[in-house]
Amino acid sequence: GEYAFSMCTSLKNLIIPETVETVGKDAFFNSGWSLQQSSSWKICDGVLLEYCGEASEIVIPPTVRLIATGFLCSDAAPVSVTLPYGMIRVADGAFQGCETIERVIFSDSVTEIGNAAFQDCTSLKNLVDMNAIQTIGDNAFEGCKNLSSVTFADGSADLSFGNKVFLNCTSLNNLTLPARLSNAGYGSFQGCTAL
Repeated sequence: GEYAFSMCTSLKNLIIPETVETVGKDAFFNSGWSLQQSSSWKICDGVLLEYCGEASEIVIPPTVRLIATGFLCSDAAPVSVTLPYGMIRVADGAFQGCETIERVIFSDSVTEIGNAAFQDCTSLKNLVDMNAIQTIGDNAFEGCKNLSSVTFADGSADLSFGNKVFLNCTSLNNLTLPARLSNAGYGSFQGCTAL
């Protein structure tokens, strides 16, 4: 959960097993392990715990299987993010509130976008290669007021939206939904005044 081991300065060694499906915001903030890391990418056992780099275009390393909620440092201001092949799920709240991201490039292994994953990413304009997406969680893109076009490709797997997925995406004016859409939750496009 959030801040679970934050400020545990004596915690020097971490092992995060593959059974871990979520890591809360700042779970290891200023822990002994975190303070030992010199790279701008703080990755433990395939879990991206923190990114503190200055690059405007970030390509998440291929060893990453899971992103911690709110993994971006306050100084990080990426404009473009590429998700690695091998990652299956964008974690709940992973990019929530990141106001600099304009483009997200999905790999074909990403099938699920978690709750509030991109909520209030107010500069987000482009979602690229969402071909494999099957599940989008509640409020995933809520408040992405510059998102104008979303296209989902046809495929063999069903596509399901949670509740309020595109709530208040006021610039959304071009939407392509596939025949594989099996469920669109309550208020999926509520407040999308340009549709």
